Amino acid sequence: MTLFLCKKHGRQGFIEVCEHINSELSSNIFCENKPLTFWSNVYACDACWQNFEIDKFENHPELKGKEYSNIDDGFDENGLAFKGYYEVYNQLNRNTWCAKCVAEIQSKSN
Repeated sequence: MTLFLCKKHGRQGFIEVCEHINSELSSNIFCENKPLTFWSNVYACDACWQNFEIDKFENHPELKGKEYSNIDDGFDENGLAFKGYYEVYNQLNRNTWCAKCVAEIQSKSN
């Protein structure tokens, strides 16, 4: 497991979020989000899900958790490539957050 060094909490787990969620978290606001099932610690807002058509990648549990040395390796029987998912992942303009910091913001928002 990869750890994140948080200034407040020290070594912690982390999540990656799209730029819109990052903006909200930076303002201490927790907003609705969905995890990308391929990468369980990556979250995107509804706007990103629609903009990048993430739903078309979500029904491929056979790809989850696999390590790929070449992004062209992950083709399924329908020809949908891991490469397409990887491209979306890179376009999310992700930011990394300490999981404990996010949980604190979420608990204050409830």
